[in-house]
Amino acid sequence: MAQGAYFTASSAGQFTDNFVWNNVTGVEYDSSNHNWVARNRITQSGKQGLYLNTDYGYTIVDNQFYQNSMYRTNKNPFQKRKRTDRHTLTYRKNKSRFRHASNRSRKAA
Repeated sequence: MAQGAYFTASSAGQFTDNFVWNNVTGVEYDSSNHNWVARNRITQSGKQGLYLNTDYGYTIVDNQFYQNSMYRTNKNPFQKRKRTDRHTLTYRKNKSRFRHASNRSRKAA
């Protein structure tokens, strides 16, 4: 397993209408900004469904995040590494169900 999609230094782009399934990280943006992520189904990622290095200028709308493992204790289906101005991240109309890594280990025991 690897990344479903990996973007570096990507600005003003769109990632739309995709099905991303069974990866370590579904979609990862590194050193990128002002991107639009919409109408995707991102499912069964080993870690994050969507990983943002920064969240400057992103619009994340109308996606489905299902059965992605939670890396550490995040409460969102994506993880961002750097803290930036929250007003620059638009996150709405997304559906999600979480699969916590801690739940998997308990069931296997």
